[in-house]
Amino acid sequence: MNNSYYAIIPATVRYDQDLPFGAKLLYGEITALTNQRGYCFAQNAYFAKLYGVTSSTVSRWISLMVKKAYLRLEIKYIEGTKAVDERRLFITDTPHSTDAHTPTQKCTEGIRKNEDSPIRKNAQDNNTRINTTLNKREKGRSFVKPTVEEIKDYCRERGNNIDPQRFYDFYESKGWMVGKTKMKDWKASIRTWENRQKAENPTAQGAIRQREYSKQDFDSVLDDLPFDER
Repeated sequence: MNNSYYAIIPATVRYDQDLPFGAKLLYGEITALTNQRGYCFAQNAYFAKLYGVTSSTVSRWISLMVKKAYLRLEIKYIEGTKAVDERRLFITDTPHSTDAHTPTQKCTEGIRKNEDSPIRKNAQDNNTRINTTLNKREKGRSFVKPTVEEIKDYCRERGNNIDPQRFYDFYESKGWMVGKTKMKDWKASIRTWENRQKAENPTAQGAIRQREYSKQDFDSVLDDLPFDER
């Protein structure tokens, strides 16, 4: 029963979630066969062979589409008997289903229903979740102790007189703790050492040192002066 007619599957059928995928294809096949006589007269065995399913499966699909008013069923009996002569399947003029909606309808209805609070709430929840994650990352960053070479380079950059090895050994012996708190910034600790060094030994940082002259130095200076300036 080959045919070259186009199959038509309306949106109400395509997006009906109650219909199995095979039933939707079957509906399209029935529309194509309907073009020959105005109705489809093919039997379940034909469709079963066409789609590789059982006749009972085809029967179930057809019954479901008839129930949903996508198809209209007529049975022709042999005159004077109850024996079936022909089954006729008609495509309804306006296929409909109270449960079927197109994706556009569902999308529009969903947005209208949820366009206010849920979307805003989801955005706020996402922002809160992101900020919380970032804060945890910041707090979770562990201190990495410097090498002696890194300390030496920073002290050279600062132009201080701090002994890099002494600085390293001091905090290494304390487990890199500042008091009872874990060190967070070793460069800040170096700057603290600088300030303490300046307070304890001002001359070490370029302060003017007053020279003490001996009597011999004083006599030597006098010898160099002109006689009239003594």
